Amino acid sequence: LEILRGVYPEILHCVQNDSRRAQNGRRKGQNDKLKGVIHCFGGSLEQAQEFIKLGFYLGFTGIVTFKNAKEVQDVAEKIPLDKILIETDAPFLAPIPHRGKRNEPAYVIEVARKIAEIKNVSFEKVEEQTTVNAKKLFNLL
Repeated sequence: LEILRGVYPEILHCVQNDSRRAQNGRRKGQNDKLKGVIHCFGGSLEQAQEFIKLGFYLGFTGIVTFKNAKEVQDVAEKIPLDKILIETDAPFLAPIPHRGKRNEPAYVIEVARKIAEIKNVSFEKVEEQTTVNAKKLFNLL
């Protein structure tokens, strides 16, 4: 976060200048913020909010399913669903009930289930919104 804060103003300035030059080539809804994902997020709510302000999504892995991951779960509960991505981090960080085993991409479903539980929304809502988020991140919309 400290590195991004130091670099971001210069990068944002360049992005804004480039977007002014290419105004006609911009896609509808595109903004001047940087975008990316903070992989395997494990920080505080304050850090999460700062990353989001910079234009990043937060990636949650199997850690969010661990009983001792209260801070990560608190962040997942409090940030908007439209800023969350779900990740496997395979072959590491397998979610409950697979903890201690080799992580597999198919296990990402457990991360989505836990986020739905934490946010008190349906699994389908998490599935749909995180798919939209990934499509936005990778310009697939």
